[in-house]
Amino acid sequence: MADITVEQIEYLSRVNGEPSAEEVERIAGLKAEAARVRAARPGDEGPGFFCASLGYWADLNVHDPIEAAAGLAIPILILQGGRDYQVTTEDFSRFQTGLATRRDVQCVLLPRLNHVFMTGEGKSTPVEYDRAGHVDAEVVERIADFVLAD
Repeated sequence: MADITVEQIEYLSRVNGEPSAEEVERIAGLKAEAARVRAARPGDEGPGFFCASLGYWADLNVHDPIEAAAGLAIPILILQGGRDYQVTTEDFSRFQTGLATRRDVQCVLLPRLNHVFMTGEGKSTPVEYDRAGHVDAEVVERIADFVLAD
C-alpha cells in the first residue's frame, strides 16, 4: 500500500511532462519512507506515513489481500478501470493470477474507466473526479449480472 501511494504521486508528477528536480527529490524521500513502513511489523514504534500510524502500516504488512480473497468461500467479482492510476492494471493482474484457479471468480478489465468507474480518454488525473457524472452503465450491468447469476 505504501508503494502504491508513492506510485500514484510519481504518476501525477509525470502527467504533464518530466517532474522537476524538487519533485524527483521529494519522490526519492517518499520511496525511502515507503521502504521503512513496508518493513514495519506489529509492535514497532516510530513515525507514521501519509497520515497513518506506523501500527497501521505494520498491520497491513502482515496481511495478503490476494490470500485473503482466495480463502473466501463465496463468488468474487473484481472490476478494474483500465485508466485507474490509483489501483493499476498491474495490481489487477496480481489478483487475476492469484485467483486464477477459482472458477467462481470473475475479473473484468474495463479499459475506458477510471478509479471511480467513469468513462474518460487519455491519462486519468484527479481533475476527472471533480466532474459531475455517473458510474458507467457497463459497471452496473456487470454487478447486476453477477448478483443475479445462479
